[in-house]
Parts: sequence; C-alpha cells; structure tokens
Amino acid sequence: MKTKYEQHGALYFNRSGKLVDCDNRIVQLRGYSTHGLSWYPQYVNREFFQFMRDRWHVDVIRLAMYTAEEDGYCVGTEENKKRLLEVIDRGVKAATELGLYVIIDWHILSDSNPLIHIEEASEFFKIVARKYHAYGNVIYEICNEPNVNCT
Repeated sequence: MKTKYEQHGALYFNRSGKLVDCDNRIVQLRGYSTHGLSWYPQYVNREFFQFMRDRWHVDVIRLAMYTAEEDGYCVGTEENKKRLLEVIDRGVKAATELGLYVIIDWHILSDSNPLIHIEEASEFFKIVARKYHAYGNVIYEICNEPNVNCT
C-alpha cells in the first residue's frame, strides 16, 4: 500500500486555504507531535515512527522545536543548538524513509510573542530550508502558539 506521501507528493495551501496536492486534491493528514526535542529526543527515531505509522496509522509527524523553555533553541548553548539540529535531521530522515510527512515546528510558548526571537527564527529556518529544500515531504510551521497581541 502506498503511503500518503507516495500518493500525493509535495503539498501546499491553495487560495481557499485548503491543503492540496499538485492535482488540487484536498489532503487531510493525521499524526502526532513530539514534545520538546530537548527533553525527549529518544522518541525521534525510525523504529518509533514506524510503530506510529503501522499501528496508529499516522502519516505526519511534527518535530516541536521549543524556543524559550529549558534547553530550547533560543536559550540553550551553541552545543545544544547543534544537538537539536541533529535531532531534527534524524527525524526528517526517518520520516522520509518511511514515506511520512514531517512538520518542522518553531514552537513558541512561554516566550509568547513570535517577534522576541525573530533573529534566531530566521537563522533556524535558513539552516533547515537549505538542508531540506529538495524534500517534498517536509512542511514548515513557522510559528506555533503565539499567545499575545502582536503585529
């Protein structure tokens, strides 16, 4: 049986805001999100993703890159940033091998305002976008959970 990615390829949002494939067919993804990658990197691996695909029938995995929480991307050391990027890489490669979509999620929460770490966000997305530009299964979530009024 073909995976959803094998069936639909790269996805995008059309003018109506619907998630569609290149034939403009609406696609609904089902999946789960990791918790903070700093805290639970052991769940970012091929075996766990395969279990989730085969048993829970997920077709997308979201890699939640927390920004300001303990050991988050924006508050940890440079070594921690490097380690987190390695976890992202491991997750993208495992998801790709299994025919899954993968969402790279810039997950703000306690920092509330997405503009607080705008420089770090820009740096992060430059790194991952360059690295995964040819991966049709990678989706970028550029700001998850903003929770203050901001423009």
